[in-house]
Amino acid sequence: MGNTQGLENSGKFTSSSGTLNGKDDVQMPLKNEVEERFAQLVSTMNLPDDKKKVVMNSSIEKKWQMIKDMEKRRPQLPPKEYLTKLKPVLEEENLKKAKKRSTDAAFVQNLQALEISLRTNHISWVKDFLNEQNQGLKTLIQFLQLRFRIETELNSRKEEKGRNAKLQTQYRQRLTSDSFLLAKPPASSQESDIHITVLCLKALMNNSHGFTAVMVDKNAISCLVNSMFYGTLRTVITVMELLAAVCLVKGGHVKIMESVDEFKTEHRESRRFERLVTFFKETKGTYPEFQAACMAFINVIVHSAENLNFRVHLQHEFTMLGLDDHLEEIEDTSPAALLAQIQAYKDNYFNVQLLLEESAIKSEAVVNLEQVKAEMEEVQDKYHRSEYQSIKRIAELEKKLAELQKYVRNEGEKPPEWLSLETEEETKSSSATNETSNSDKSTTGDAIQKEADNKIPSDSNTPLEDSPQVYDTLAPAPPPPAPPPFAPSAPPLPGLGGMGFTRPVKRKIDTKYKLPQLNWLALPPTKISQTIFNEIDDENIYNSVNFSEFEESFKLKSQAESHLKGNASSAASAEIKRKNVEGVLEPNRAQNVAIARRKFDFDSEAVASAISNMDLDLLPLESVEIVSHLTPNENEVKKIRRFLDDKKDPEKLPEEDKFIFELYMVDRLGPKLQVMEFMGNFYDDVQILSQQIDAVIAASNSVLSATKLKKVIEIILAVGNYMNSSKRGGVFGFRLQTLDILNEMKSTDGKMTLLHYIATIIKTDFPDVTDFTDELIYLDKASSGMVVCNGNNRKRLRYT
Repeated sequence: MGNTQGLENSGKFTSSSGTLNGKDDVQMPLKNEVEERFAQLVSTMNLPDDKKKVVMNSSIEKKWQMIKDMEKRRPQLPPKEYLTKLKPVLEEENLKKAKKRSTDAAFVQNLQALEISLRTNHISWVKDFLNEQNQGLKTLIQFLQLRFRIETELNSRKEEKGRNAKLQTQYRQRLTSDSFLLAKPPASSQESDIHITVLCLKALMNNSHGFTAVMVDKNAISCLVNSMFYGTLRTVITVMELLAAVCLVKGGHVKIMESVDEFKTEHRESRRFERLVTFFKETKGTYPEFQAACMAFINVIVHSAENLNFRVHLQHEFTMLGLDDHLEEIEDTSPAALLAQIQAYKDNYFNVQLLLEESAIKSEAVVNLEQVKAEMEEVQDKYHRSEYQSIKRIAELEKKLAELQKYVRNEGEKPPEWLSLETEEETKSSSATNETSNSDKSTTGDAIQKEADNKIPSDSNTPLEDSPQVYDTLAPAPPPPAPPPFAPSAPPLPGLGGMGFTRPVKRKIDTKYKLPQLNWLALPPTKISQTIFNEIDDENIYNSVNFSEFEESFKLKSQAESHLKGNASSAASAEIKRKNVEGVLEPNRAQNVAIARRKFDFDSEAVASAISNMDLDLLPLESVEIVSHLTPNENEVKKIRRFLDDKKDPEKLPEEDKFIFELYMVDRLGPKLQVMEFMGNFYDDVQILSQQIDAVIAASNSVLSATKLKKVIEIILAVGNYMNSSKRGGVFGFRLQTLDILNEMKSTDGKMTLLHYIATIIKTDFPDVTDFTDELIYLDKASSGMVVCNGNNRKRLRYT
């Protein structure tokens, strides 16, 4: 808001050669003097810190030029001189004489000089104008109020009916007679006193001190609003620009609306902004700059309201004044500036009806979404149940297959119980089927026999053997053979899959360059038969992949091979010696034991007896877990032993110490508590672990049956053997932990890892296996559980 052209003038700006006095040929003084005078000059300027820093870094010649320019614009009169010339008009009681004096050329010239001083002088001059002694802002507002009262009083004698029409006619006459309407105003045109006073307010508002003073004054904004309807066309444009700026300041919109409400009440408008919209519509196509400024002001007034409901209300007021229809009418013929404002108004327009429809659609969509979510949850629930049943079924089949394979390998063993039951059921079912078939055939045979008897000739001498048709009909079909008992399959060939099986040694691969070694975890050949490596052969990969590019990317540098060095650090731990105290327990420990014992109502002997007998009925699982945290520590064990060596009476111990003493006397206290805890959690653990083990079995089965995954493993095996063959020799398989190090080994230039290169090989030479992950099902279920690998469950499983 600051006016960078307004600089403070003081008598200090003198040099050894005299004052400048507006002359351009004054010799520049010494550099130190110029710097000092320029610093004083900048201190009077209303500049922010960043701009002030830029100005201070100017050259010495430019600083001197600025000093001379400021001396040329030294104010000739103080603020009091201008304000004194305004007082005769303010003190005139006769309104006609006051109007005549306010439009006098000398008075208008004084206002123009005041506006120039406010616009060009330094901040200190503006402060003097606003101080309590001069009260310049108050004087300008009083003058505007007087001019408004003059215009109102001179028209108050008119009839009420034609009052508004007359004011509109006079306003339109001012619009058409204003010099602004001319392309180039003549030099002798006389300015409106109201317009010049508004320019004075604008000059004040162009710096922070003046703007603050205008915002604080309770009548300043009201005078600006009234100036739109009493000044000229240029006055209206200037006022709308100022009010638009005020709207963007916090609290400015409220002040403007309060002033607009006052104007509406005073001039009996049916709606706010009625007169402004009327003039806007009547000047259609005549004054484009006025129309663009008016539309910009309406945009700011409507869309800068913080309350959305009030914004819609203001928008509706302008709609009721016919603004929307008028904008539709002039949109096609409007100039660019006005068209931009019209488009901005439409872009920010709140269509309440459309919003209500969208809200209804959204509400319906939300309801539908909830229904879809419910259906999705139901489908997911069914899917999870089906998935669980599938996993369980796969696990059961895998278990049966393992038992069946064990039975086949060991012929002398008793067959699994489920196999015997299934065989027995199949035998019963087959027998029942045979009996039903024989019964049906017997019934059919009787019927045929009767029919044959009826067809036998009456001549009894004809033998039955002479009727082959009847004989064939009566001959019953032989019964089907009984199902053979389950026969075990032939045993595997000797040596295959056993310790006696020997595999050929992997061939050595001679590489062109020395390659880094892949530190993988190789599987012994004797353990290959039960893995997927038994079904793959990495020799096939060497015929499909060109490893020359691989060697170029991963060859060792000529410098000595760098090795990672691990720094082992060890920290010595010192024993914490406890202070020797009387009794078995320390105070804090005794307090903790007392608190814990309150959670179960048993005396020390009952607890010790329940633990000795591992009786969960007497000591529930919750109490076992509490007691597990109260077992005697090493220090307490030493004290108890010393207590026993001294043959002291345990009955004299406090209850807490006695409780710990009784626990100590239980044989194998720790293992028994672990067994009791295991027994208490057994059925829950079985339920949880069964589901997770089933998921692991199903996932493992999908991995073993994934053909594309086998190809990927085969490629990794081939690459690793290619790298290690010259030194370590080839291997037939590796442990899955090896996959973690593929991302750690980098190429020679460090831009690619071995994992990236293997992915490139798969994408280039084996594109059909890029989607190998689609074959791996149930892995998410198996990996999300993995409680089987949990340490606590491992310990528990060891007990089973």
